[in-house]
Amino acid sequence: MMEVASFLGGLINNEIIRILLGSAILSSVYNHFAEKRKKRVELYSRGIFLISERAELYYRVLRRGCHKGSSNCIDKELIEEFHKNQSQIIEHKALLMVDCGWLGDSYSECFRCFSRNTADKFRQAWRSPLKMEWDEVPEDRRINVEGLLKVYAKDCRRKLNPTTSMLAKLRFYQRRIIKHGHSPYDRSM
Repeated sequence: MMEVASFLGGLINNEIIRILLGSAILSSVYNHFAEKRKKRVELYSRGIFLISERAELYYRVLRRGCHKGSSNCIDKELIEEFHKNQSQIIEHKALLMVDCGWLGDSYSECFRCFSRNTADKFRQAWRSPLKMEWDEVPEDRRINVEGLLKVYAKDCRRKLNPTTSMLAKLRFYQRRIIKHGHSPYDRSM
């Protein structure tokens, strides 16, 4: 009888060890994927931040004539910030292309559309800033990037969802090839 009890005790201990080991492995795998997803969310949200920062630079250019001091000095500071923003955008595009080619293409398309749709407004802001800082920005001189960022954010959510990631890649290239270049970014501004 003692032999049976010690045999059963050994089996129970082995089963407990297997369960604990299995749960530790599952926990480790889950934590790995959760951390990887968190880093991707940070990477993708950085792209939204950079385009929003570029839009904010437009308003700084528009209001630059309102500040006291050397306007030439303010212009140089703004130009430096534009260069810094542009280099960060280029770096971000490269990081996205390494992480996911189609999402990098989506971000490039988003930024290209932003640049194309705001180029005239930027030129006009450099030529004729607002007279007073508290002047309201006229409706025709405002930039709305919400639609662009929503389309890019939707692509990011598709990439982050493991069940739709492959379908999202197909949808992105379908938008580009089958619809003959009609981008959702074109309709969003």
